[in-house]
Amino acid sequence: MPHALTILTNIRRDREGAEHQLRAILECHGRDLRSNPQLQFHAMTTVHFAAWLILPQVGDRPARLLLETNYDGELSEHLDDLINHAAPALDAIYALCEEYPGNARDNNSRARVVEFFMRHRASTSAFFVGLPDRSVEDIRNAISVYEEAKE
Repeated sequence: MPHALTILTNIRRDREGAEHQLRAILECHGRDLRSNPQLQFHAMTTVHFAAWLILPQVGDRPARLLLETNYDGELSEHLDDLINHAAPALDAIYALCEEYPGNARDNNSRARVVEFFMRHRASTSAFFVGLPDRSVEDIRNAISVYEEAKE
């Protein structure tokens, strides 16, 4: 059964144009996920769905970045999966967010990055599951079988 993870972080206010830079980075990473060496979603084994959303500044609340994922397994395994396959992208994206410790690629900094995500975790009240009781592995296998049968 998939689980949901929501992470909500403030975009840096001390860096002019941070929101604009963040939007450009997200657009660049999102263009072609299959061939993006910094964001290897297709190599991840826990991720059903992942998306970032920039929430604009409202009143005195700063602009924020929201990450939403649906994943299989334990949260610690999912965070490892994200860091293992997207550390360069996570560093580029979250460097523009307040309090990000940086350098997810470095084993010595990894625990601080995981702690950052846990500290900015928001509760998830509802999420959509397209294929209940099907793991990422099951879904990928079914797609592979379908593609092979189609040929």
